Amino acid sequence: MFFLILILIAFNSAILPQSGQATVSGKVINSADKNPLANCNISIKENPVTEKQFSTGSVTDTWGNFKISLPPGNYILNASYVGYETYEEQFTILKKDYSIDILIELKQSAVLSEEVTVTGEKTQPSTVIQKIEPKDIKRMPTIYNDVLRAVQVLPGVTTNNELSSGYNVRGGNFDDNLIYLNGFEIYRPFLLRMGVEENKSLLNRDLVEEFRFYNGSFPASYGDKMSSALEVNYNVNNVDSFSGSVNADFLNTGLTIKNKAGDLKFAVSLRYAYPGLFLNELQTNGDYKPAYSDIQFMADYPLNSKDKLEILLLYADNEFDLTPTNWLGNFGGYARGDIRALNIIYNGEREYSFKTGLVGIKYSSLLSSDAQLKFSAARYSTIENEYSNIYSEYYYLPDAEDNSNKEFVKSANENVDNNLNLTSYEFIPGLKLKKDNHLFTAGLNIRLTDLENKVDESFSQNSDSLLYDLPFDRFINENFKLNSYSAFLQDEFKLSEGLFINVGIRSNYYEYNKELLFNPRTTITYIHSPIHNFTFSWGYYYQPPYYSELRNKEVSSGSKLKAQRSIHYAAGWEYQFKEKLKLNVEAYYKDLDNLIPYYIDREKTEYLNGNSNEGFAYGLDLMVQGEIIEGLNSWLGYGYLNTQERTRLSDGTHTAYRRRLPDQTHTLQVFLQDKIRKHPNWQVHSRLLFGSGFLYNWREVVTDAETGRKYLEVSVDKLQEFFIYFRVDMGLSANFDISDSQNLVVVLEVLNLFDHNNYGGYRFVQVSSEDPNGKNTPTTFAIPQILSKRFFNLGLELKF
Repeated sequence: MFFLILILIAFNSAILPQSGQATVSGKVINSADKNPLANCNISIKENPVTEKQFSTGSVTDTWGNFKISLPPGNYILNASYVGYETYEEQFTILKKDYSIDILIELKQSAVLSEEVTVTGEKTQPSTVIQKIEPKDIKRMPTIYNDVLRAVQVLPGVTTNNELSSGYNVRGGNFDDNLIYLNGFEIYRPFLLRMGVEENKSLLNRDLVEEFRFYNGSFPASYGDKMSSALEVNYNVNNVDSFSGSVNADFLNTGLTIKNKAGDLKFAVSLRYAYPGLFLNELQTNGDYKPAYSDIQFMADYPLNSKDKLEILLLYADNEFDLTPTNWLGNFGGYARGDIRALNIIYNGEREYSFKTGLVGIKYSSLLSSDAQLKFSAARYSTIENEYSNIYSEYYYLPDAEDNSNKEFVKSANENVDNNLNLTSYEFIPGLKLKKDNHLFTAGLNIRLTDLENKVDESFSQNSDSLLYDLPFDRFINENFKLNSYSAFLQDEFKLSEGLFINVGIRSNYYEYNKELLFNPRTTITYIHSPIHNFTFSWGYYYQPPYYSELRNKEVSSGSKLKAQRSIHYAAGWEYQFKEKLKLNVEAYYKDLDNLIPYYIDREKTEYLNGNSNEGFAYGLDLMVQGEIIEGLNSWLGYGYLNTQERTRLSDGTHTAYRRRLPDQTHTLQVFLQDKIRKHPNWQVHSRLLFGSGFLYNWREVVTDAETGRKYLEVSVDKLQEFFIYFRVDMGLSANFDISDSQNLVVVLEVLNLFDHNNYGGYRFVQVSSEDPNGKNTPTTFAIPQILSKRFFNLGLELKF
């Protein structure tokens, strides 16, 4: 029945008599982001005003368009929208069959309107949601100029590896974050062991029109993760003619074309990344052969004045091949005076690849000025392959500068042949309904997911030493049906003067573990004055187990895991101390339960069995955001975090609370932009990330009960703290107008400006040393794995 209604709506069009009258048509958009404003009130009156004045009116459709028929005469047009300044324009119609086309750009007003009718989605305070303008994403100096890495400068976000696009949010891990592209959920790769394997993310900076990020307390319309939600939207509404851009630098190249053919508007973009030059400077020496390419296509087509069809196509192909030769790590790390080192000689190769595709179709219909219907369908697929066959020999160097005195420690064999094939279908009907002072949003999400998972990996070593790394031989070949069915209902309304409420509930049934979950969520916003507003948010956030949690053989063959749970409490204050500069302060608390214990192996999160942990996270985020320099956005942020957990024991008692792995007490995020006063087309863009030491799992000695051999094993409970993470990236851009339609941008970037050695992890090795009694005692050492060094990048972008 539902699909029959959709078909009837799609082929329904209204035919209005227009004979003998002129036509006034136009489009209403937001002056800031150029997005269309739906349901904007358009009124037209005769000028001058008379007693028997003629007047008429309309509202804009989903895409901001309107059309009104008028007889010849003089008129005044008014466009009004809640939260925006009223627009007024006078015009004259000289004769019948005359046509006028008007583009109206509405500016957001400093003081909210007293009108109580909800005519569209309100802009939420930035203590709840953060936005980054597409132009700022382009100028932000990051590896690969990546959209996903732009998240790292936002409050509540921490990262400790510039080679990865992953991020932690307020005590969560990489797997706790939602990522949406035009309303369709997408995923980061699952089989990554090293950040360098990932290359670019799927998000294309040249197509992004909107970037919205929730660092917690996101509404019921968003899905089922515990930490954050990122929504990135492509949009071709403003495409009126042929345009595009081409760019190239030492790491990337890309081409984007936008055009219009009749009523069809579209954009197509191709990207290719080749970061071999950058990777050659890493700690592991070898032959790097990385290559990433993708093609993305976005189009929309209005079926009539009320109905619209959108399509999004994406295909990405990433290949990472490495033939390593050697690795050298100093024992001392930051400590001076320790000249010992570990040298690893490799023989073999490592290969990693993913192929990801997305086909998304979205149909929307404006049923009336108060109701809008949407239906989306998508197919998302990814195939990942991981292969390695590496033999390595470990040598201890008493003096890192003198290789002639090296001592053999051990040899090791690593064999990996892992495959993942994930296919997911999504069907998402939704409805928006305006009723009096309320804007209701409701939707369903039917997701059918097939996951084929093959794990075939082994690790062994030979040595005369008494201590070994724990060997393993793991084989899994399983298929999972991870189907889920969710629904939500959300209401946004104005309760009283300056008081706005967003309240909703979300339910989710997860077929794998037969759980039915309910997630109530709400945000209350109080606009005290044009310069002060306050928010309070609360909500339940369940996270059902997905691939990473189910990968462990003990998990997949044992009892069903339950969804992890987080209850969010947050209170925020926004202070607009200058017209385009504000301070955001938000305190938060999270009540965590049913946590699955895990440890980090390089880039991969390895989950253990059971929902055995519970915990909490609390903290404070401060952010100064806006135009410190006129016309250029900047951020200066500080975050404090404390997150701990404990384990439930079988006798009903608990262990003592201990710090969780994502616990990083102090962080600073800075993105500053400046320009040369006499030459404003020359601009400086700098990014600084600082974090106090985050945590990693130490290795402890265990004894095999059968053989009596001693091994090194990951200690889930014994945590150590890294040294600080500190990184500054800087870019200099120059903008030149070649002609009225052509523009050239030259960019010089220095990545890791101060060439600071950040740690991405440790290699653990045992070396025997003589104690004061003359007895040889094996000692465990953690040898730092250094991330990227300083790198100079030069790029060009031509816009046309």
